[in-house]
Amino acid sequence: MPDPTGNHFPPPLAVSLLLAGLAGTAGTAAAEHPELYPAEQDGEWGLIDRDGEWVVSPRFEQLESFSEGRGIAFDGEKFGIIDAAGEWVAEPEFRSAGRVTALETFTYRESPLTPFREGYTTYCWNPRPNVDAGCHLVDRDGQARLEDQDHAELGRVSEGLVAYQPDDGLRSPWGFLDTDGEVVIEAQFHEVGPFVDGLAPAAADRNEWGFIDTDGEWVIEPEFRETTPFSDGLAAVEIGSWHWAYIDREGEIVLDEGYRDASPFDQGIALVTDDDTRAERFIDTDGRTALSAVLERDDLCTILPYRDGLAPALIHASDGSGCGPAVDTNKEHRKMFAENAVMAYFDTDGEIVWRADD
Repeated sequence: MPDPTGNHFPPPLAVSLLLAGLAGTAGTAAAEHPELYPAEQDGEWGLIDRDGEWVVSPRFEQLESFSEGRGIAFDGEKFGIIDAAGEWVAEPEFRSAGRVTALETFTYRESPLTPFREGYTTYCWNPRPNVDAGCHLVDRDGQARLEDQDHAELGRVSEGLVAYQPDDGLRSPWGFLDTDGEVVIEAQFHEVGPFVDGLAPAAADRNEWGFIDTDGEWVIEPEFRETTPFSDGLAAVEIGSWHWAYIDREGEIVLDEGYRDASPFDQGIALVTDDDTRAERFIDTDGRTALSAVLERDDLCTILPYRDGLAPALIHASDGSGCGPAVDTNKEHRKMFAENAVMAYFDTDGEIVWRADD
């Protein structure tokens, strides 16, 4: 469903962007903490603020995400949890969920921890199929919850509920628990997404997505091939093969301009792909093209959707070496790599607020 790393390598330097790791947050806990953003410089990762100032200097081999005052960091062997000062809240003891090698100089490790949401991250592990597998919640202090329950998978907490898949088969259905582990919505869906303002994406079967309420009742019938959660009052839905549009909370299509792909809105801006030209463009909630100058830059290698007001991008290094070989992996966990590029962040005015080689 359409819902960083290294030491200083000798040139070329492999740089990555991760859509999943940079995904936005929701809920009251997020509002209590300043927004910080993972940033890579010379092969090491730290945190910057919205103005592009370093808050945590680069020192981690990989930094997956930062939300609600907590980040998911990799020390070279395992993942742990850090605070806004870059100090370990939970020591690195969480095993990687796997790795993807992109280009010859770069290996990305899948995090077993999800970004924090409403005070919790989810930890799932399965180092070998059907051996020593399990899931539990981890709170802001690194303490485990729901350890005594058997779940094949747990999703991120949303509006007090956590998606769960019972440990009773590879294709068992999904439902929702509360954070005490009590079943709130029985496992009955092929797949589910997080709640936003009382509605969550859910699939009755493969390619049959709609939206349910917190009672598990259909509010928008499952008639779409795929969906994203709601944001800014709109949700991207696939209404035909490679044909995306946006619906409102009543399920009515309000934007249908030939999008081959579409991302959730963030502060009124979404990234879409035009079906005719295959070119990416930003749009506002009225479907009008926005921030054209960003995508027309000669030094832009690639850019990801906005998250909390900033969009991560890869741009040419100041030595003018271009992008170099690039890799764009699967859509669900969108990872982008470019050998010669440097990381940057754009604000919603289309200005660069930070770049790695400044």
